[in-house]
Amino acid sequence: YLPQFLISFPGGVWADRFPRKILIMGADVLIALATLAMMLAIPHISSGTSLLLGLLGMSAIRSLGAGIQTPAVNAVIPRMVPEKQLMRYNGINAAMQSVVNFAAPAAAGAVFAVSSLRAMLLIDLITAVMVVPFLWMLSASIKTNTEVFKITPFQFIPDEPQWSNYQEIWTKIPLARFIGNTVYLTIIVTTLQMLTSSFAAYAFAKLQFKHRNALFLAYIATIAMPWQVYMVPQFIMMRGMGLNDKLLAMICLQAFSAFGVFLMKQFYEGIPDSLCEAARIDGMSEYKIYSSIMLPLSKPALSTLIIFTFVNTWNDYLGPLIYLKSEAKKTIQLGLKMFIGQYAAEYGLIMAGSIITLIPVLVVFLALQKYFVEGVAATGIKG
Repeated sequence: YLPQFLISFPGGVWADRFPRKILIMGADVLIALATLAMMLAIPHISSGTSLLLGLLGMSAIRSLGAGIQTPAVNAVIPRMVPEKQLMRYNGINAAMQSVVNFAAPAAAGAVFAVSSLRAMLLIDLITAVMVVPFLWMLSASIKTNTEVFKITPFQFIPDEPQWSNYQEIWTKIPLARFIGNTVYLTIIVTTLQMLTSSFAAYAFAKLQFKHRNALFLAYIATIAMPWQVYMVPQFIMMRGMGLNDKLLAMICLQAFSAFGVFLMKQFYEGIPDSLCEAARIDGMSEYKIYSSIMLPLSKPALSTLIIFTFVNTWNDYLGPLIYLKSEAKKTIQLGLKMFIGQYAAEYGLIMAGSIITLIPVLVVFLALQKYFVEGVAATGIKG
């Protein structure tokens, strides 16, 4: 309707300067061109959201143009064209509207089908790119050092698989002790972060106290500071406390997390304050409200925090490298480094050890992945 108005209204004002045929057919040509342009542009729309916004915008423009165009055309065109040509004009306009009303839904359906296919292909491509390194690691774990980097011809399963790699890693290094240290450290750190982060987040989200927002911003601002900036003063402090070469040093340093507090606070803000107020009226203390109401409702956010904390602690290399010196205290990441010598590295054993260390991470993620996506989505609602 808007192209019709834009061609009809100026034509009525300057009727003497435009032939009558142009005024009659101009609007229809513009509608045809606009429809063609929309259909040509649709396949290049990157997402369904962009398509929806485009269709809504087009509908809004057409509705606005219709409201303005109808009285303008009724007032202008009858003075410029004979009645028969006006009837012909209205007939062509109705036909064009039928074409537009049919083409738009059909094109939209085609675009969503093409977009879905493209999205599936893109997801498959990203999945393949991410899975290939793991498949290569699995293949390298049953090869000798000379076969690991052999490209031509590449064999996913060698002629003589070295299944003995999975036996040697237990005998060449005390892998069981390293795994035990890592499990001990990871479980304690994850548990403490769950408690401290959720407890602090409850205070920042549901309690009113002086300078609450300033304290929260100051605490969250520490996320922007890389650990490498303050790791030396931190090491000097831990050494002065007599915690050097002790797992307790790693526990103390990782028991608190600004990211965990931020994650949990965003989730708690989505829980209605009326629940806490009703519990206070019933005589429940803040500790009881936290343990009986907030924690049971925060399973998705806690699951997300558990996954992040577990993976970061399990894969941590630099922290244990700085604080843990004796072999009895080392974690599994430091243990895998023992397969790298001064002049050579046993890549087959390294990959076999990496496969074993990957299993707990996969188990934790698969066990909590039901809540993981829900937790990430819920904590992103408020910001």
